[in-house]
Amino acid sequence: MLGKTHVLFGILCIALSVKYLPIDNLFLYSAFLLIGTLIVDIDSAKSKAGRKIWPLSAIIQFFLKHRGILHTIWIPLLFYHFVKPVSPDIALGFAVGYISHLFLDTLTVQGLNLFYPIKYKVRGFMKTGGFIEEIVQLCIVGGIIISLL
Repeated sequence: MLGKTHVLFGILCIALSVKYLPIDNLFLYSAFLLIGTLIVDIDSAKSKAGRKIWPLSAIIQFFLKHRGILHTIWIPLLFYHFVKPVSPDIALGFAVGYISHLFLDTLTVQGLNLFYPIKYKVRGFMKTGGFIEEIVQLCIVGGIIISLL
């Protein structure tokens, strides 16, 4: 998925979270949720996050393949576990954003090995940047509007 799709879905997650989750600091929660949606692709210098901090992402990309270990469920679970005692809002926001990114990437034909090192690839039907992704973006925007009513 494209960066803008991840950000839009992150905004939808924020809009829904306000209604259903106990959040004390909405600003921290929202900021870390949006960071979580984009940071997953730090292993690609071509991604939105990778271009923002290019030298670091190039080094990470040298050691890690894209859609490798950073695209697993273990990273947000570990982050949540260790950060929750310090700041539940940061921990939850980051984890929700990160997992939302993983969810969207499982809908693509490239798919993900969510439980690496267990070899089980979850993949969908959408081509990254394709027409169906544009339709998904419109649906997400509709969801944001409806959730704000």
